[in-house]
Amino acid sequence: MPDYEIVAEVPVFINNIDDVEKAVEQAYTNLTNAFNQAGNESFDIGLCVEDCPNCGEENVRATQAGGRALVGMQISEIIFNAEDRDTAVEVFINAVRDVQKVNIEIIYVDELDDAEVEA
Repeated sequence: MPDYEIVAEVPVFINNIDDVEKAVEQAYTNLTNAFNQAGNESFDIGLCVEDCPNCGEENVRATQAGGRALVGMQISEIIFNAEDRDTAVEVFINAVRDVQKVNIEIIYVDELDDAEVEA
């Protein structure tokens, strides 16, 4: 059965914050701690970034207003021995929702060959 790498974006809300950089740090810490406490250390967690359409500079997907921030976080995991692509995505989504009760946007799913998994 094939293995799949799945990458998704999830929103993380931070309350009582007045600085976007602090919100990003707090979002990363909160999400990492939540996955670790749930025993899901196999997830890779990072920031969602996008290129500025004007200058091409990478920007973190985060915004802050009124003491509350919304930070886009990227998470990924390899699902081993899945029956098919849909099953791998379902397993991934269920594992994420066990930790973070939010909407999940799947960015991509890649079927891995044996050499990619061993690397």
